[in-house]
Amino acid sequence: MSRTLGRRGSALLLAAALVVSGLTGLGTSPAAQAASAADFDAGNIISDEVFFASSAMSASQVQQFLQSKGATCVPGEQPCLKDYRTSTPDRPGETGLCRAYTGRPDQSAADVIVGVAQACGINPRVLVVLLEKENSLVTRTRPTTRSYQAATGFGCPDTAPCDSQYYGLFNQLYMAARQYQVYAQNPTRYGYRAGRTNTVRWHPDASCGTSQVFIVNQATAGLYNYTPYRPNAAALDNLYGTGDRCSSYGNRNFWRLFTDWFGSTQANTYLLRSDGDATVYLVSGSTKYPIANGDLLHALSPLGSVGFVSQQYLDRRTTGKVVQRALLGPDGTVYYVDAGIRLPFGSCAQVEDFGMTCGDAVALDAGPIAALAAGPRMTNLFRTTSGKAYYIQAGKRREVADDASLVAQGLPTSGVTLLESGVAYLPPGEPVARDGVVLAARDSADRLLRTQGAYVPLDAGMQRTAGLVNLPVRAMDTVSLRTVPRATPVVPLMRDDRGRTVLLTTAGRVVVSDAAAAGTSAPAAPAGLLDRVPDAGATSGPVFVKTEDDGTVYILRSGELRALRSWTDLVIVNGGDGDPRIHTIGRGTAPLMPAGPTQVAPGTLIIAPDDGTVYLADGMDGRVTVGSFAVTDELGVTRLMWLGSSDLARYRLRPGMLSTAVQCGPSRYLGLGGTLTPVPDAMVPVYGLTFTSLEASTCAALPRRSAPLDRFLRTPDGTIYLMQDGRKRAFRSYGAYVGAGGTPANTLQVSDFTASRFPTGDPY
Repeated sequence: MSRTLGRRGSALLLAAALVVSGLTGLGTSPAAQAASAADFDAGNIISDEVFFASSAMSASQVQQFLQSKGATCVPGEQPCLKDYRTSTPDRPGETGLCRAYTGRPDQSAADVIVGVAQACGINPRVLVVLLEKENSLVTRTRPTTRSYQAATGFGCPDTAPCDSQYYGLFNQLYMAARQYQVYAQNPTRYGYRAGRTNTVRWHPDASCGTSQVFIVNQATAGLYNYTPYRPNAAALDNLYGTGDRCSSYGNRNFWRLFTDWFGSTQANTYLLRSDGDATVYLVSGSTKYPIANGDLLHALSPLGSVGFVSQQYLDRRTTGKVVQRALLGPDGTVYYVDAGIRLPFGSCAQVEDFGMTCGDAVALDAGPIAALAAGPRMTNLFRTTSGKAYYIQAGKRREVADDASLVAQGLPTSGVTLLESGVAYLPPGEPVARDGVVLAARDSADRLLRTQGAYVPLDAGMQRTAGLVNLPVRAMDTVSLRTVPRATPVVPLMRDDRGRTVLLTTAGRVVVSDAAAAGTSAPAAPAGLLDRVPDAGATSGPVFVKTEDDGTVYILRSGELRALRSWTDLVIVNGGDGDPRIHTIGRGTAPLMPAGPTQVAPGTLIIAPDDGTVYLADGMDGRVTVGSFAVTDELGVTRLMWLGSSDLARYRLRPGMLSTAVQCGPSRYLGLGGTLTPVPDAMVPVYGLTFTSLEASTCAALPRRSAPLDRFLRTPDGTIYLMQDGRKRAFRSYGAYVGAGGTPANTLQVSDFTASRFPTGDPY
C-alpha cells in the first residue's frame, strides 16, 4: 500500500538534489544546525505526541515561518509557497481518519496546511517538513508546476508515474495526512508496525541489505510505511550531505529538518490532551488515564508538560481508570505519588488508609515510573512543606497538633514531608491532639481545649483564666476542628461536680455562695476542666465582676451580668461599703454570659423614655410609680437617670403609687424634708398613715434621722400642730402647746406639702 499510495521510493535516490535544496533553504552551514546524528533513533524518529499534535501552529505562525524560510524565493512556473493561494473543496468526515473539511476560495498555503492538520489530526509542522522533504517547496526559489503536483509525494509509487488524481497542493497535503491516519487506524495491514522488531531495508536496491529495527511508536511506523527505508551510517555520518550508494535520505531528512526547524522530535511527556477537550490524560502504552484535578497534574510534573495531540490519536487508546495518587509499577509495587516523587506503599492496608485500594492503582510502564523521582517508603504520618502534619488513617487526614500528641496516642513521629495538596483529596478526620492542648483555628477565632478526650470550646479571653492561661496553643485548620463533637463551652460562670456555682477569674475559681447572684442557669463544667483552675476561695453577698480590658463593673445577679453606671451605684449596691471586692475575668468574656439590664441602684429615680413616667428603683429588681417630685423630695431621693425601654421592662412594677410614708421590713418611716424619720408603732394611728412597702436596700440608700416621729409639727409659717387621730390641730396658744407637752426637741419642721396631706381638725 505504501508503494501504491505513498511517496515514490526512487525519489530518495535523488539525494544530492534534496540535500542541496535543503541546505540552500536553511541558509546556514550544517555545522550551525541543531541536529546531531548521534541523536537519531531509527526506532523512534518522532514521538506520537509530537507527530499528532494538530494544534502545534496557527495559520499565522505557519505563514510567518514560510516567509522566513522562503525569503529568497522568486516565482517560477508557480508562485512561491509563501505566496501560493488556491481554492479548496469540501471533504466529508471519515470516522477515525479525518473530520470534515470545509472548502474555501482563495486559501493561502498556510491556511491549507493548518486546515488539513486540524481535520486529519496531524502536526502542521510535520506537513511543512513533508513538503520540504519531498519537493523542497518551503525553500525552493523557483517553484515548478511539478513541485505542487507531487508536493508530498503521495500517489507517486516507485514503479509507476504519479497518479494525477492526487495532483495539487490541497490533494497532496490532505491525502498524505489522511494516509498517516490510515496507517494508525489499520496497523496490521501494513508492513511496519509499532511495538515489534521490523525488517527495514537500507535502500531500494535489495543488494544493500536490511536491518532490524524495534519501532517504538505509531508515528515512526507511519514514516516507514510512507518512506520504507532507513538511513545507513554513511548517510548519518554526513548528515547534511550524501553518503554511499546504499544510503537513503527520506527519513533522515525528515528527522533532520524537523529538528533544525522546530526542535526535538520527542515530546518528552506522558501528559496529553487534545485541542477540543480540556481533559488531560496520563498516557502509558496503549491506555490513556484521565487526570481528575490540577493538584495531581502538578504532582506528575516530571512526566512532562502537557502536550497537545489530535483527538484521533487519543481515541485510538483505551480509556483507563481515573488517575489517583496510587500508581502501579511494572514490578508490582504500588506507589504513592506527590511532588514528582514516587513513594512505595508498605501494604494494601496502608493504601486503604489513604482512601484507595491497590486495585485503584494505575498500571504504568517503566518509562513514566522511572521519570518520577524515587522516594522513601510511604508513612502514614504526612508532614507538609507548609508546616502542617497529618496522620492518614481510615481514609481521612487527621491534622496533628504536635509530636507530643502523636506520642500520647501511641502513633509514630517519623514521617515523609510532601506537599499539603497531596492529601487535600482526603476528608478531614478527628485531630491528633493530647489532653491539655488548645487547638486554635488558623482562619477564625474558633478554639477548642481537649480535656479527658472531649473537645471544649474555649474563647481566647477565657483562656486568660488562671490555670488555663499557660496551656499550649496549636494552630489547626477550621475543617479539622469541625470534625469533632463539642462539649459545653467554657464560660465565666459554671457548676462544679458538687453542684456549686463557680466564677472563673484570672485569679482562679471563686465559689459563688449567694444564690441571688449565682442563679440556676450556669452550665456544668466539662470533666477535668476545673481541676486545671486553682481555688481562689468563695464570695458571699454582692459579686462584682469586670473584664481585663474594660473598666465597666458588673454585678452578678441571677446568673446575669448587670452593668453599673457609676461608682456611686456600686457603693449603694454594696450596702454603702466603698471598698468592694471586684473579680477580674478574661478580656472580652463578658458577652459569654447572659446580659441583664443596667443595674439601677436602689433609691434612684428612673425616667421612662417613652412617656416620661418617673419610677423609684426599689431594691435590685423593682420599681414604684412616682406621682410627684414633692414626694421624692420629702423622702430625700435626689439621684435621677434615664433607662432604656428594654431595661426598664426588666424591673417589676409594684402596685400603687409611692407615698412619703414607707415601710421597709418591720421598720416604718415618714419622709420629712428629705430624710426618713422613724415612725414608732404608737404614732401610726396618731397620723393615720398608710405605708408604701419598699425593699430594705431602698430605705438603706436614703437619708435617715435617728429621732423618731412625735405628735408635734411646725409648718413654714410658724404654725404648730398637734397630730391626733389622723388630723392636724393647730394650737391656739403657745401655752396650749407647752401644756400638751410640746418642746422644740420633739417638734418637727415640715413642708406645706406634708402638712397638706393631713386633714385639718379643730384647733387645740
